[in-house]
Amino acid sequence: MESAIRAAMLELGGSLLGRLLAADPGHRGPRIDCGRGHEAGFVAHRGKTIHTVLGPVTLRRAWYPCSVCKHRSSPRDEQLGVTGTSLTPGPRRMIDRAGAAVPFTPAARLLADLAGLDVNAEAVQRTAEADGRAAAVAITARAEAIRTRTPVPLPPPHGRTSSTSRSTAPASR
Repeated sequence: MESAIRAAMLELGGSLLGRLLAADPGHRGPRIDCGRGHEAGFVAHRGKTIHTVLGPVTLRRAWYPCSVCKHRSSPRDEQLGVTGTSLTPGPRRMIDRAGAAVPFTPAARLLADLAGLDVNAEAVQRTAEADGRAAAVAITARAEAIRTRTPVPLPPPHGRTSSTSRSTAPASR
């Protein structure tokens, strides 16, 4: 009975999450900065299935290809942290922790058993290693900033994404 209720709750949660994510398809006007010095034009809304801690969710999001450099982007993908991947940050963290704790094949089984994530050993390896490399780069950059005494802005408080939000706590050195 527990498993059936858990499955139903995950399905309901996934459905609610899908509706919330559908509220903003990421359309930011007819043109946006492509991120490489050009402007990308809106062409259509495209579907993408993302894998969340509540299961797969399919959403439609605005699609902006750049006619100059051919870079393609979706502001919604960037906002949700799924650019170049179908995994949201939640499952990525789960995969990273499992991949760090046990070999990749048992990690995939563990994720299926405990979190209902259907990933194979290769996906665990790719995700954990890519996130490990990204973390190493970030740590190296922070260490260099500390070494050179370069000020580093504080991230917004947890749960806030507004660019106007600032920490009111005094900075300490």
